[in-house]
Amino acid sequence: MSFSLPTELASVSTNTNGQTSWTPTLTGIPSNSLAFLCFDNAGGTGQPTSVSDGTNSWTNITGSNDSRSSLDWLSLWFFYYASAPGSLTLTVSFASSNEIFGYVGFVTGSNPAPSDVSGNSGGGSTSTSPSATTSAVRTADNELIIWMAGNHGGTGTPTVTVPTGYTELHTSGSTFYSDAVRVKSANFGYLIDVGGTGTTASGTGTNDSSRQWSCGIATFIPGTGGGGGGGGTVPTLFVNRSGLPLR
Repeated sequence: MSFSLPTELASVSTNTNGQTSWTPTLTGIPSNSLAFLCFDNAGGTGQPTSVSDGTNSWTNITGSNDSRSSLDWLSLWFFYYASAPGSLTLTVSFASSNEIFGYVGFVTGSNPAPSDVSGNSGGGSTSTSPSATTSAVRTADNELIIWMAGNHGGTGTPTVTVPTGYTELHTSGSTFYSDAVRVKSANFGYLIDVGGTGTTASGTGTNDSSRQWSCGIATFIPGTGGGGGGGGTVPTLFVNRSGLPLR
């Protein structure tokens, strides 16, 4: 069994510093589906703290940023639906009000224990090439790879593009937040990799100019044609912290 192409269910983009929750309605999720949500926050204190459909709490793969609020907080949340759930109202809660940019969708053909590996690589004060590589090798072929990146700082209209070979899931375009001291953009992409067992997954995107950035990557295992279940190893989505010291 292989993954289908992702289907978008909802997205959000706001540069208003007042979002404490988001409640999209999700319809059309079939059985044997991996539903997932990608988020990037403009600041470091308003990250998602929970995602629930009213019955099920989604699992979080999060990369925290360092203490400067101008950096990114990348989050990936997911839940495996063995049976078609019908119409859902998803409640996404945040630690505090902030600017947000996000995407939620699903793919069919998922393993009931979908999480495999995740990680990051590279770094530097600023860069034109946001990059992430899994910290361990993959355990399956035909995996779904989710790549996420955000950049900020400087002037002009920032953009970040997904790596070669990846397909864009959702982009903020030139910016999803700006004020007198910072401008910011983000992008999410995916790749369904034919091979993979015993190798790492990676992706290097492109910033419009040399900017501070964060980047993460996570992989998910396809189904084998079997039935339901749950659980599995939950990886950590590491995030590069560029340009500022950890503290």
